[in-house]
Amino acid sequence: MNVAALTNPIDEKEQIRLSLEQELDQHYGPVEFVCEGGTRYIFRSKWGVGENKTQSRFIKVDKSEVSGPRSQRHVGRGYDTSHDMSILSDIDHPNIVQLVDTCNLNKHGNASIELEFQDAKTLDEIVSRSGALSVSEFEDVFTGILEAERYLVNEKGIYHRDAKPANILVRKTASNKLQAKLTDLANAAKKEDLEKKVLPT
Repeated sequence: MNVAALTNPIDEKEQIRLSLEQELDQHYGPVEFVCEGGTRYIFRSKWGVGENKTQSRFIKVDKSEVSGPRSQRHVGRGYDTSHDMSILSDIDHPNIVQLVDTCNLNKHGNASIELEFQDAKTLDEIVSRSGALSVSEFEDVFTGILEAERYLVNEKGIYHRDAKPANILVRKTASNKLQAKLTDLANAAKKEDLEKKVLPT
């Protein structure tokens, strides 16, 4: 299928999916669309050598148009996938998602590629489906998230600014504990770049 032939805006995510399959190297398998947020599309692909493609990776790409004043304001200030990549490239923490690769898609901009947190769901999904966390589950999740925030603020001088249930990934470990990771740093900002009157969230 000719990517250029897909001109209808509703086909943008398919254009991007096809572009990813063309631009990613031979270590990647077929690309599938997963979901979309206010400003980005998320795809998934398996990575590996030859036929042994077992490592699952998430691929995030900006939408060409975003709706809603808050999303438009953030993107207009440069808080997009390229910004997310620049922040994540200097991050190494067990409770923050890991950037493992990038890809330039020309007219569709840059794609950030993160190691998938296997079998994880967002905290938002978990609470919506199963109700509130127990005390021990709450401790498991937010001990990790607070450690991630402490690392960002104290060691990297960065405020996440969008730490909400939809941006917290959670999974059960072999020991039946909950493990959490903070994701989506597209709106993160360095302390020195923020005006003093703006309070971080």
